[in-house]
Amino acid sequence: MVIGGGLAVFSEVAGAMAASAAGMVSVWRLVAALREPALYSLVIDHAGTSHDVLWSAQESEIRSLLHVIIEAMARPDAAQVTMQVDHAVPVDNVRGHGVANVGRLSHPGVGHTGVGGDAAHTLRVHRGIRSPREVRPGRVLESAIKLAIRDHLQHARSPAADLAPITVYLEQESSSAEVETALEELATAFGLETVTDEPAIRGSWFRKWSLRGRELGNAQIVKEIAGEVRRTLELQNLHRAQAEVDEKKAAAVSGLIQALADQPNAAIMIGSLLLLKSGTALTVRDLTQRELMHMERNPDLLENPAKLLAALQAVSSSDSCDEHEVARPGRKELPGSPAPS
Repeated sequence: MVIGGGLAVFSEVAGAMAASAAGMVSVWRLVAALREPALYSLVIDHAGTSHDVLWSAQESEIRSLLHVIIEAMARPDAAQVTMQVDHAVPVDNVRGHGVANVGRLSHPGVGHTGVGGDAAHTLRVHRGIRSPREVRPGRVLESAIKLAIRDHLQHARSPAADLAPITVYLEQESSSAEVETALEELATAFGLETVTDEPAIRGSWFRKWSLRGRELGNAQIVKEIAGEVRRTLELQNLHRAQAEVDEKKAAAVSGLIQALADQPNAAIMIGSLLLLKSGTALTVRDLTQRELMHMERNPDLLENPAKLLAALQAVSSSDSCDEHEVARPGRKELPGSPAPS
């Protein structure tokens, strides 16, 4: 992927464009247009992969870029596709592709689960193309957060996946380098590596990674990280020595917590683990799928850890009430209540 929560040039597009130098120039033009806030969101779905493409450009530039993509994919008439974008009308065309009102190029029967960034990364390496490192916050940030949380939700539903998502929001960019280093050291301590092809969104600071390692498939390693974070916080609160825990892992977790010291508000997600910092208070919790779904519907909550924590507690309380109601064997009638007819 090329931008946080954003561009993925899928393998078929990448393969087609790799055949021509002109295609590669067009790929870079598409990437370069991402420097501004988004006007349209384009999704290319093919072979089980999809991802949002966020960019800002004049409509003529958008039409031009759509022509490049459609022609490279040998897909339906580009004029028909761009017409639908211009008029913002979702219509299927003769080859089964359609464009929705945000510029959505889709194909029936194709899933929405893949990543597809590896081919794009390979192209950029071969051509020496660097991704843009900065976009402005706002709608781009909210869209990026929503897509990132969707990855965490998918991971929660499929814990045997060989990649675990990491998402970081920092209110201030000042200590972002320290947080990045601390996350890399945390991954190393647990025998993992961080994988990212997505630059940060600056203003505040937001970035998304993935964890990769042979142990991720057994779903235990992320739980171990969560347990280590929780234990480290407890030990710090009790001012106890950490001799009883693995020093390397404990030091890595402590380093991450220390990197957040100057942040007034921060949120770090590793799989289903959520570490929140609001003022001087640090909170860690394991997110349920329902809580992740609530966060996906309300991506702006990640920018306000205190408000996010209150919302998650409300969701958790609602779940507890629902479970209590289901567990009740039946309603007791009050004395004097009329018998049911």
